[in-house]
Amino acid sequence: MQRDGKTAPSDLQLKIVLHGTRPPLWRRLVLPSDTSLGTLHDAIQVAFGWHGGHLHLFTDEFGRGYGDAARLTGMDLGFGHGVGDEDVIALGDVLAEEKERLRCVYDFGDGWEHRITLEKTLPRPAGTERTVRCVGGRRADVPAEDIGGVWGLAEVLECLATPGGAGDGPYG
Repeated sequence: MQRDGKTAPSDLQLKIVLHGTRPPLWRRLVLPSDTSLGTLHDAIQVAFGWHGGHLHLFTDEFGRGYGDAARLTGMDLGFGHGVGDEDVIALGDVLAEEKERLRCVYDFGDGWEHRITLEKTLPRPAGTERTVRCVGGRRADVPAEDIGGVWGLAEVLECLATPGGAGDGPYG
């Protein structure tokens, strides 16, 4: 746990599910508890094979928002509230107890929603290198970033599975 401010170094194991995908598309990441939410966003982008060129917003279970405070405006958020700066907020400060969750909406046009759950806290022996690792997942068929969100992905997958659809063409 990080919230009390006097804990030993630890790593957090997170399960990140791309909401609305069937079967679920997910990744399991292990990150140091003092990793910033900005770095978590970067890790999610790498784990899902995206380039990270769109706006995003983390929201905790209490409705508090965290993001790139310099880029997000009241218009982007739709309600005019400020956000916590993701580059100074530690992951362990918003996810301290197992099963706590964060939501991250990425690309406000496509509306990709990542549901992030703290699965467990792992001790990190002194002197161990601080690393971010992807240790598991399901469905390596990562959707193209600008495909239209979950709905666009479903449409493409249906087309590829349909006889005579795009999957039967010269590129299928």
